[in-house]
Amino acid sequence: MFLKNQYYEKAMMKNMSNKLTRNEIKIIGLSSVGGALEFFEFTIYALFSEYIGAHFFPSKNTSATLLMTFGVYALGYLARPIGGMVFGHLGDKYGRKNTFSLTILLMSASTLLIGCLPSYETIGISATVLLIFLRILQGFSVGGEISGATVFTAEHLPINYRGLGIGILFMGITLGNTLGGLVGFTLNYSLGEKAMMAWGWRLPFLLGFFLGIFSYIIRRNTLETPVFQEIERKKKLHRIPLITLFKTSWKSVMTGIAVMAISSTMIGFFLYLPTYLFVFFNFKMQNAFLLNTISFLILSVLTAVFGCISLYPCRQRHINSDS
Repeated sequence: MFLKNQYYEKAMMKNMSNKLTRNEIKIIGLSSVGGALEFFEFTIYALFSEYIGAHFFPSKNTSATLLMTFGVYALGYLARPIGGMVFGHLGDKYGRKNTFSLTILLMSASTLLIGCLPSYETIGISATVLLIFLRILQGFSVGGEISGATVFTAEHLPINYRGLGIGILFMGITLGNTLGGLVGFTLNYSLGEKAMMAWGWRLPFLLGFFLGIFSYIIRRNTLETPVFQEIERKKKLHRIPLITLFKTSWKSVMTGIAVMAISSTMIGFFLYLPTYLFVFFNFKMQNAFLLNTISFLILSVLTAVFGCISLYPCRQRHINSDS
């Protein structure tokens, strides 16, 4: 998944099209749904951090509890690029589809275990250590998920529809955050603050596990990308793709990192917002979740809109190349 190569460009240039086929639309849909469900699992930690902190980082100082809770949240983000590199290597060696499916199994297992994890009060420091390990595992798997989903989708589409396809994919991923906020609002409204603090915070993690299994099932029937099939057929697999990547495309890699860092900062702000409003401005938690849901919904719609806008320069270049 690291390598931008001649097979990719050749395969895509041959398949520039005025409209998407039914199978290509299906690929976009399945990838987007899978991304939404997996990102829901990843982000509920931040959205429910107020409750997690109370159970795994007990302290009389609220600010200290939040710092420790979000410190563990940050560890998940630090694990993401490592997961991206590991799963990217596996994707380039053994295929996009298999790697793509493995990430969701890892995410689902770690999410379920967080939801079932005994608190600090029950097993002491072991609870905190296990939470840290599971959060790192979540970050590791989602690092492979986003890069895998992006490559998997792009390699199935004509080159002039890549922007639209990836825009819809990231709309799906952002809708996973929206779903997290909506679940938080619904649970707080239905159960109340006491029940949420006692046991209700575990429900999103258990829900995330079942959604993850559903995502794995719908992905299982997808086909390997034509680009990887072409590379495999011509036996052009690289022994260590990461080295080849930095030798040939390091500028593109650094540009991509910079662009994604900007968007990730905005996502991080939205995820922290409910806890910030609840702790420092005495918002009701359900209102904070509602505001968070609306924010992510707007962001997801705009992601798809700008993906759609990207169609026009691509189409114009296609017309000019044909004339």
